[in-house]
Amino acid sequence: MNQSLIHRPFPIITGLFLLGASLYFISHAAHFFSGEPGALGKYLSFKWLIWPHIFFGAVSLLTGPFLLWESFRNRWLKLHRGLGMAYVVAVAFSGTTAVILSATTAYQVSRPYAFSLHVWVTAWLFATGFAFLMVKKRKLKFHKEWMVRSYLLTFAFVVSALLLKIPLVQRLGSFEEISPTLFWVGWVVPLFVYDVRLAMGNGK
Repeated sequence: MNQSLIHRPFPIITGLFLLGASLYFISHAAHFFSGEPGALGKYLSFKWLIWPHIFFGAVSLLTGPFLLWESFRNRWLKLHRGLGMAYVVAVAFSGTTAVILSATTAYQVSRPYAFSLHVWVTAWLFATGFAFLMVKKRKLKFHKEWMVRSYLLTFAFVVSALLLKIPLVQRLGSFEEISPTLFWVGWVVPLFVYDVRLAMGNGK
């Protein structure tokens, strides 16, 4: 029996959870591709932006877990690099369209909603850019750390969507009222926890 699978089940379980939750999130966003006005809502005039945003966002969600899986990287390094480039390109396209959407359709919801998206997307693009820059400079330790940050920002789309489906959370207020806070929670808290963990590890 493969000993690595016995002693390291947590990464596999985590990866399966990330992929499963991502597929659930993607399946609930598929209705936008119908092109129906009722499905697109405020994105009707921006469908040529929301479609690539969702598609490339899905690519980044599904490739990320494989990039963070150390055993996968060590065994299939060329595939890891290929998936890494796909991830960076996907974030670049999805993030760029998100910048435009957050400057247009997001203001139809509220200013706090739009502002939270602006900051989130900016952090997403910068984290991914730093991850790419670090690997180009062969600073692999920093590359790994920035890739984790990047994927936490990617997966925050799923976290926020799942939080919005919790009945208790829904009773806290309308979508316009609670969504900005949930957007912040979806990425700020995971990043804080990750960086605290890094700091504690470096202090050993």
